[in-house]
Amino acid sequence: MVNEFLKKMSANYETILSDNRNKLVELETHYMENEKFIKLLESETENVFKDFTPRKRENKNSRKITELTEVQSNLSQQISALKSQIEEAQSVSAEIKDAISEVKELEMAAEDSKWFEENVYDAGNNDEPSKEKLSDEMSAKLENILSFLLADPMRAKRELEGLLNK
Repeated sequence: MVNEFLKKMSANYETILSDNRNKLVELETHYMENEKFIKLLESETENVFKDFTPRKRENKNSRKITELTEVQSNLSQQISALKSQIEEAQSVSAEIKDAISEVKELEMAAEDSKWFEENVYDAGNNDEPSKEKLSDEMSAKLENILSFLLADPMRAKRELEGLLNK
């Protein structure tokens, strides 16, 4: 149940990341097009005749350049905000993926614990294991391993391997 919830969250953040990346590409493209258009307008302005005219001239290109410059500043703010949103979504997505892997490990440990309980305690019958069947030392070691099986499955595995190798 937790795993399903985390998978849904992960899928949600992946769609958010995809949408934000597409928006970022569109904004950066628009920004670059505006830069090129501004340079084109600047090259087309009649700066050569500016020194020879006694009046201040109203130039359409200069007005358009100022408008585009304002748009550019707006676009750069939007791009930086979108980049920070993408970074935040990536970090959250990475945390969710880590949580999913932790949940999988815990589920595997729970399955191992269930198998351990079924195979060690049952051992062919439904009664509790008797002290006569297992030595006191072995019984204590197995109970110790069982106590930290869910908390530290790797340690439990090493302990069991150690018992098997003896």
